[in-house]
Amino acid sequence: MVRRTSVVGLSVIFLAAIAGRATATTIFLEAENGRGGPEFGNSITTPLLIKDDNLASHGSYIEAIAGNDSKTSMPATEGVTSLSFENPDASATFTIWARVIAPTDGDDSFWLKMDNGSAIKWNEIPLGSSWHWVHVKADGASNPASFTLGTGTHTLKIAYREDGTKLDELIITSDSGFDPNATLTGPPITPTLSANSESASTQGALISWQEVPGAQSYTLTDDQDNVIAAGLTSHTSVQPNFGCFKVIAVGTAGSSPASGFDCASEQDFLQRRFPDNFSLVSPMKLFTGVGIGTQSGTAESLNVVPAHGRARYDFRIVGPTTIKVWAAVGAPDLNNDSFWVRVDQGVWTKWNNIPTSNCVPVHDSDNGSAVKTYSLGTGSHFIEFAYREIGTTISRLAPTSVTVPFTPCDD
Repeated sequence: MVRRTSVVGLSVIFLAAIAGRATATTIFLEAENGRGGPEFGNSITTPLLIKDDNLASHGSYIEAIAGNDSKTSMPATEGVTSLSFENPDASATFTIWARVIAPTDGDDSFWLKMDNGSAIKWNEIPLGSSWHWVHVKADGASNPASFTLGTGTHTLKIAYREDGTKLDELIITSDSGFDPNATLTGPPITPTLSANSESASTQGALISWQEVPGAQSYTLTDDQDNVIAAGLTSHTSVQPNFGCFKVIAVGTAGSSPASGFDCASEQDFLQRRFPDNFSLVSPMKLFTGVGIGTQSGTAESLNVVPAHGRARYDFRIVGPTTIKVWAAVGAPDLNNDSFWVRVDQGVWTKWNNIPTSNCVPVHDSDNGSAVKTYSLGTGSHFIEFAYREIGTTISRLAPTSVTVPFTPCDD
């Protein structure tokens, strides 16, 4: 008997005891779950990026910005993703499988830490230029790294070590016999599916689903089980007809049951986000009941962008879209009314003279206070705020396509 529970980006399988064998728990995590932000117990900080590949689970993975290596020690806060998950079963010993691309012996490592344990140098990942499953092992170890996890919430931290190494999906399991590379004798497990409504644009809705071991292809259906597309080897589909969708994993020995359905409705690109959706690096912090700002005592950075300290929000867009970045800002006076802002790895904009307590778009203070627009391609992006004047705060963020005909911060 197999029992499965799931949410977007996280699923758990319970394998019932067989012939006296203890119950095993297998937990699937998406490496890009940092996109959800601390509201869901996750975060991701620069120079780690969420990038896109239709062959990756749910269409995304993580990788460091080119030129960034940290070979001698695990970065503490910058270039780290934190992934929260629940162990719903009794305390047990777990190992981790990971779906990776490690193209060369100079691009084959990450750092990894479970809860408050020691950092593991996960080096010499088995090489391969396409996605493949490997066991997480400490550098030089012959056996997989193991973790004793009690019932409840745990946090897995992954940091960059060598740029060029790509991480897609993680499987945390107490089943010593589990092997995602093994040939299945039955159908694959049921994938999770997300309709990603808030990523919609005029091109349609982005449907994405999980890579499950042993699946040879996937079938996308509507919520009435009518087949939309079959034989898919990717993990994303843009659907111009908005509605509700399911996915089925097809293996050599049968097909999985259909996933639960998820729905997308037609709309312009619009996301409304609160402060707990931001990934933060000190001295940026969350002030309860106020918003995101900068720790008191931090020196202002009026003329240059500070080297450290960011508030970052990650998102995804279905098709090429031009956006504005709106925010509800607390700017108490003329000496506390500015941030530095950029999208992706673009040029930083000095956003000064922000009106207080209003929902306003980012403007360029060095270009006649012109409202900034950003032309973005399909896929994953991020917005970063860096401190300039210390007393300025953000209580709501709303990236939106420029065609939205209303002030977007409030519902």
